[in-house]
Amino acid sequence: MRRITRGTFVTVAGVVALACSLLPEAARAAGSVYVTNLGGNVSEFGVGPTGLLAPLTPATVAAGMGPAGIALSPDGRSAYVSDGGESTVFQFDVNAASGTLSPKTPASVESGGGPIHSGIVVTSDGKNAYVTNFNDNSVSQYSIEATTGLLSAKTPATVASAEHPLDIAVTPDGKSAYVTNTEADTVSQYDINPTTGGLSPKTPATVAADFGAAGIAVTPDGKSVYVKNAGSISQYDINPTTGALSPKSPATVASGSATGSGDTTPIAASPDGKSVYAASGGAVEPSIFQYDVDSSTGKLTPKSPATAATGSQPENLAITPGGKSLYVTNTFGEYVSQYNVDPLTGALSAKSPGTVTAGEQPLGIAAGAFPLAHATETTVSCSPSTIVAAHTTTCTATVKDTASSERTTPTGTVSFTSSGPGSFESAGSCTLGQESAGVASCQLGYTPSATTAMPVRTDSITAAYGGDYRHNPSSGSGAAKVLSITLLERGSFVIGDQNAAVGSAVTFWSAQWSKVNVLSGGRAPSGFKGFAATTSSTLPSCGAGWSTGTGGSPVPPEGPLPAYMAVIASSKISQSGSTIFSGNTVHVVVVKTNPGYAPEPEHTGTGSVVGVVC
Repeated sequence: MRRITRGTFVTVAGVVALACSLLPEAARAAGSVYVTNLGGNVSEFGVGPTGLLAPLTPATVAAGMGPAGIALSPDGRSAYVSDGGESTVFQFDVNAASGTLSPKTPASVESGGGPIHSGIVVTSDGKNAYVTNFNDNSVSQYSIEATTGLLSAKTPATVASAEHPLDIAVTPDGKSAYVTNTEADTVSQYDINPTTGGLSPKTPATVAADFGAAGIAVTPDGKSVYVKNAGSISQYDINPTTGALSPKSPATVASGSATGSGDTTPIAASPDGKSVYAASGGAVEPSIFQYDVDSSTGKLTPKSPATAATGSQPENLAITPGGKSLYVTNTFGEYVSQYNVDPLTGALSAKSPGTVTAGEQPLGIAAGAFPLAHATETTVSCSPSTIVAAHTTTCTATVKDTASSERTTPTGTVSFTSSGPGSFESAGSCTLGQESAGVASCQLGYTPSATTAMPVRTDSITAAYGGDYRHNPSSGSGAAKVLSITLLERGSFVIGDQNAAVGSAVTFWSAQWSKVNVLSGGRAPSGFKGFAATTSSTLPSCGAGWSTGTGGSPVPPEGPLPAYMAVIASSKISQSGSTIFSGNTVHVVVVKTNPGYAPEPEHTGTGSVVGVVC
């Protein structure tokens, strides 16, 4: 008896890619990846916009004593895990909002005997599931309930295979199934009953493969089958009428060194049918072999380069439904390698980072699509909204899930940019945190630079959300008014509100202030000279009041004044007793000052209005 030195083998990637390719294109905006770990659970990952994997919450779900193979239903609502440790198939619901798995009721159904459970597949119509039973030399067959996704054994519950069945694949039309038999070096081929979904052997019942037949994949067009052997790939044509396999010419192509059954590893076809990938677990240089598929004949030829490096003990691989990313479980390394798929050539290149941590001895892997990714809305606000150059305002980005139902909280990062000169904290990027259900936010400090040629400007602050596995990207903008001025140490000069138009020549300090400034609320008291000593803030704000002593007390700032400064425009100024003046702030303007000012009222302070703050 040939010894399987590598433990459990699971080849579900090609099957999953095929089943999920039937989903509408819009459903591929986000996705999920599930990895079985021999430690007794399934790792759950979300697929980000660039194909990078990130753990879901929770990161794992329990799955018996030895979960191995995993397959997803075509509608993405159910996941099925074969478990060699308990001779069962675990069945899970897939949460439409989060992508996480939860056990169905019942949580499992019985399958055939033997410590190694590997191949598991769901037909493209979502009505049937099949599991290979390595030690029983059989295939378990199940019906899938349309509403709940629950499995129930067909009658009969199993059909015979050749010795040591390992992997299984079905054609896109759901009419044929093929099983690799690693001890017999053959492929069993079955008809699928269109009414019951039951398997029955074709004639002939098997076709020859090469030494150590293991992984199997069917092309999306249903015309070709490929079997990964020890050191080679067998390639077959599918008879369009009977579904029976016949070897292509040549019957095999090289795929790694023929080092024995320890080299038998999975194989998958890309969703577009243009590429095939097979893992080689050679101890010296573990690799992913990559092939072009001839569009006319289905024959394989190595790409250039012929391989892509991978980590220790590559065990299984899966391709996302959109075909942009490929993932490989590395059992000894306890991680998943992740690759970009070139959209033109199909060649693989490592993502950055190249791996993501999985559980204990990761084995099987399946990639699926969520339902439609949720639209998002990003808004931006800065506080304070008016800021003096070289000072810092806090800008907050808020990202909201705008789906009509089942809203979830966006995750990931937001990048900030400004239309004006300035700098953001943390290189302009912050990580979202939940604000409420379906709403997340983060904030950064923004410090604008001065622009003397434009003393009053409005910077547009844009926040771009990159999206996550469940949410589409979005962006939004807010405004920050930037004043390239110098603040007085205390107080503010005042002009009449009727003098506050941009371009107006103004007098803000004078013994004749009440005569040269026009207020819509009436003439100011004659004793007011133009300086408000007590204001609500260093930078005056509209709507706030101010007050000051009469005459020249308290004394206004020493000269010279800043080239540009903020000035209050008041519509009404009143006097309380003989000592206090007070007024309102209907506008704040920026005044370009003229030379000649001194704190004595006879040294008039003049200038011109160059901008309106509020």
